[in-house]
Amino acid sequence: MDRQLNPDRRRPRRNTRGRRALRRGNPRRLPGCPVSCLSPFPWPRGELMKRGHHIMKSRRRRITITLGLATALVLPAAPASALSGTGVDVGVRLGGKRFLDMSVTLGGHKRVVLDLVREYLAARDEGWKDTQSSAAALAAIKTEGAQVAAQPTAFAAGPATLAAEAEDDNGLRATEVATGFADDAKVKFKGRTASVTITSGTAMTWNDANLGESSLSDTYVVTLEREKRTWTITDVSYAPTPSAAAPTSGSADTAAAGSTSPAADKPVGVLAEHTYDRGAAVAYAKKWSKTMYFDGMEWVYDDVRNPDYDDLGGTNCANFVSQALYAGGWTKTGGFNASNPLNWDDNLTGPIYAQSKSWIYADWLRGFAVLSGRGENKVAWPPEDVTDPGSQDVWELEPGDLLFADWDPNKVADGTIDHAMIITGTYTSMGFTEPTYSQNSPNRYNLPLSIGMKIATSPEPEADPGTGYGGQGRTAVYYPVRLYDTFSD
Repeated sequence: MDRQLNPDRRRPRRNTRGRRALRRGNPRRLPGCPVSCLSPFPWPRGELMKRGHHIMKSRRRRITITLGLATALVLPAAPASALSGTGVDVGVRLGGKRFLDMSVTLGGHKRVVLDLVREYLAARDEGWKDTQSSAAALAAIKTEGAQVAAQPTAFAAGPATLAAEAEDDNGLRATEVATGFADDAKVKFKGRTASVTITSGTAMTWNDANLGESSLSDTYVVTLEREKRTWTITDVSYAPTPSAAAPTSGSADTAAAGSTSPAADKPVGVLAEHTYDRGAAVAYAKKWSKTMYFDGMEWVYDDVRNPDYDDLGGTNCANFVSQALYAGGWTKTGGFNASNPLNWDDNLTGPIYAQSKSWIYADWLRGFAVLSGRGENKVAWPPEDVTDPGSQDVWELEPGDLLFADWDPNKVADGTIDHAMIITGTYTSMGFTEPTYSQNSPNRYNLPLSIGMKIATSPEPEADPGTGYGGQGRTAVYYPVRLYDTFSD
């Protein structure tokens, strides 16, 4: 009676027909499914939740969490240093090996690669002080789970080789070495290959108290390959450095060679006598070429350029030297024509208000120094005739003098100046006196000239080397310019 009066209370009929269809995998349309379904769970996600299938979904989530906890419990946690950088890293440090890459994220791979490259360059720098220390540091990289191929091994031996030669030549040896890095490193991945472009700074304290401290910085391109969890450094080279020559050399080269040129486009005035303060020029150059600083606790890399001037990036060498000359008392000549070799200014009169070519291009700066009567060319190095009385001119430069280099294109001298430097000191050892120099792009701070020349001209190691220097492999010609202590407008 109740069932007839209250049809809502009737017990629903069991759908045995639908269940039989599920067991047989019958593709017929099932109750509750809007279409013919082959899946044993044909209903939409919302319908699944209504029918009690949420239990299976929850179980899968719990399994994932359990596995994560098990991994964290079984394997040692990564060190704090491994947690720096960008991205989420779920990699771990396995068996205490720093460079064994267990990461599964791009950010994790990046951190391992950068840490490995920094360790490699720091090990290379140890060669300035001790050959055995550098070799031991490279060996330690391998025990930490990475590999170093033949070419980068030879490249890493470069500082040790140059340091040994410097000690043989003049008794010079670094007693302390520190390595720092710019924070703008770039990492690119392609499959299992990584390419790292990184700028490294090196500070050296010498065994000569008069020489004191030097520093240098360079940008490197490091290539790595990964096999399973092991990264191998396969190739290392200096990043290409663009020439600081004007796009078209024109009259600047002929001017430096001694030919005449039109007068600067400014009103003719009374000649004035000016004094070149070498000490002030040197102080400026040292301040704005140093990249490694000791903050009381550790060495810090900081490549800061004077914000009062435009920063020309990889071609800032002549701009930097011009700034030092101005700090030393060189007067700006003004004018409005940037291509006039006698106009020397960082802010010409309108309409463009730009630097003159003689301010920012190495070849034009050399031309201005000679044409303006503020300096004179000396015999180039290496000399064509070793019996020439001036064949040693480059080694007799004094603080405040200038030095230019021709070493491009393709690392071969072609008669056009590519780079500018300023002499910032001298030191005497074993009866031989040589200058030290400073520069931008890349930075050198009070570096002995003989060492700088060897870095530039020593051969690069081949892909499968027997021995190697780890130099830049340039064929260079150096042009010294002796500056006068007084000059006239």
